[in-house]
Amino acid sequence: MREKVAEVMKLLCSIPSPSGSEGRLMSTVAEFLEKRGVEVRSFPGGLLVNPEAELLVCTHLDTATPAKCSVAGEWAAGGGACDAKASLCALLMALSEVEELRIGGAMVVQEESTGYGSAALAEALEPRLCLVMEPTSLRIATRIHGTLEVEFAVAGRSAHAAVPHAGVNAVLRSFSLLRELERLPARVSVLGIRAGGSLYAVPEECRLKVDLLFPPEVNGSELKEELRKLARRYGSLRVIDEAPGAVFGGRCTELLERAVAGAGLEAERCSMPSWCDAVNLHLAGWDVAVFGPGELARCHTREERVRLGEIAAAAEVLMRLNSMF
Repeated sequence: MREKVAEVMKLLCSIPSPSGSEGRLMSTVAEFLEKRGVEVRSFPGGLLVNPEAELLVCTHLDTATPAKCSVAGEWAAGGGACDAKASLCALLMALSEVEELRIGGAMVVQEESTGYGSAALAEALEPRLCLVMEPTSLRIATRIHGTLEVEFAVAGRSAHAAVPHAGVNAVLRSFSLLRELERLPARVSVLGIRAGGSLYAVPEECRLKVDLLFPPEVNGSELKEELRKLARRYGSLRVIDEAPGAVFGGRCTELLERAVAGAGLEAERCSMPSWCDAVNLHLAGWDVAVFGPGELARCHTREERVRLGEIAAAAEVLMRLNSMF
């Protein structure tokens, strides 16, 4: 199995597929499956295999960066290797290796940007069981955090940089704002900070881009109101994106736990701390769970990587799921 995984990963890693430019990879995936006798259908959000199945396995074709990844030894590494070409590889192995295909597959676009692919999937098909594959280190995510991505425009007052006490430094005010944000019931991730220019002067404005990730028990509307209150004291606020948290745990989770245990792995539950396609499907009434190979913390970085053995284990889980129907 590992040799086959390495071969498929080399193929997937050779094709850059940044979000919005998945066409070449989509064609390659369709050709790969069709050569192995698997019928593939296209739909506005990507590709479908056996869409009438009671359970679909969904993962995304796009990556966060245009960089290529590669395979060497026991690892696949580079942009998109883990998120989510490792999951795509496991799905392709399962769809093409089983004797009788009983589960379905959905390979969608733009997960890393607009979420369009899974939204189109929810519109194209009736709600059903769906395993959404994302890097969870082969744990079963039954909770997903909500997210609020915002930008604060923190106000200050400019002054000559040699006499900073004559002004109000917007950057320093941003640091005070961050300390207040850290008291909220959310994990604060600073995505960007922009201030100052070529003038030798105290910055009069600082743009602070922040993502707040909160557990499903936290009310997103109430959290947003707290942000607005802070913004009135520090400057202004722009909401860029938002999504609610969710708790899963239906039949899809139960079947997945059985398949994971049957593959000799520990059926450990966890939380998914980031938005993924499961949110769109859950909101549309689908019974979802999240599972896949690789460590999320390394994704979207230069250290992104995943063990080939973990991909093979994920493929084994999917094949066991297939046998349950």
